Amino acid sequence: MLGGAFVFTDDNAQLMINALPVFMHIPARQPAASVLSNILSMLDRELEYPAIGSSLMTQRLAYVLLIQALRGYVTAYGPSAAGWIGAFSDARRGRAIGLMHADIAGLWANWLPQSRCPALGSPCDLSRW
Repeated sequence: MLGGAFVFTDDNAQLMINALPVFMHIPARQPAASVLSNILSMLDRELEYPAIGSSLMTQRLAYVLLIQALRGYVTAYGPSAAGWIGAFSDARRGRAIGLMHADIAGLWANWLPQSRCPALGSPCDLSRW
């Protein structure tokens, strides 16, 4: 068993923190478990034997660890278990979220959930949007 925490310093970090599962269990039989084990071994080595760039390496490995843990969690429990972050596992919905983030003031800024938004749906092949 492994426990850990991430500290997000960005002003918008609360949105991400609220979207993350409080607890993620990755079963040992999942392929993600061995990937996570390898990343943890690399982190352990960097922390035990610091060298040039160790600070940057540990930071980046921590990001990779978080992403791989989320991937494993979604694989084990389904996209809905990870809230809106799980939408990134669907190519079309992930593209829609990417488009919204790329142009915050886009045509979807005043979009209401009960209405259609062709400016967002068309490029993502989402006919109901």
